[in-house]
Amino acid sequence: MQAELQKFAPAIAEAAAEAVAKAKLDLNFVVLDKDAFSRAPKISIDYALMERTDKAAVVPADIGWSDVGNWGAVWELSDRDENGNSTRGHGVVMNASNVLVRSPEHLTTVVGVDNIIVVTTQDAVLVLNRAHGDQVKQLVDRLKTENRSEALHHKRSYRPWGYYQSVDQGARHQVKRIVVKPGQRLSLQKHFHRAEHWIVVKGTGRGHARQGGHPRA
Repeated sequence: MQAELQKFAPAIAEAAAEAVAKAKLDLNFVVLDKDAFSRAPKISIDYALMERTDKAAVVPADIGWSDVGNWGAVWELSDRDENGNSTRGHGVVMNASNVLVRSPEHLTTVVGVDNIIVVTTQDAVLVLNRAHGDQVKQLVDRLKTENRSEALHHKRSYRPWGYYQSVDQGARHQVKRIVVKPGQRLSLQKHFHRAEHWIVVKGTGRGHARQGGHPRA
């Protein structure tokens, strides 16, 4: 496959190879080189390679395949009640039909509507007609052009050792909740012109701090 990729899409192959060659280790996590990886053309592997190679075979099959390309497909594949409603997390639906609710942390209530999708996260709420599920990509593109942080960064970022989550942020401060897996440790980092204060609210932290850097826990 690498040989075929080099033949039909050399820019992708070269960017990927350079990203791996310049990758760095963060504990047991491999971080690809961002600059090299960003030089890879933005194209599906289907168009770049699979539709052009003569070293592939295709056979007909009826396997009920869906690439789950939009929220409408999620509704179709989800378990639903007698009214066609699917809820997961903290969702309550009344006098409604064919509704999908995904709300892992906050209470989301839906009353008297049909054929809609509601997705509630910590930093944004999405409400759309189920027939327009394929327009989410255009919505995200618009949010990016408006420099909305919600389209670029998640409040919760996962790392090999656990995750951190933004709780509050201002012009000169930020509060984070950090969850470290038992027996794991944070990678050391160095910052200039920044003071940090850590409070262990559960469990026991061990480690040492170096000047200007995170403590190792």
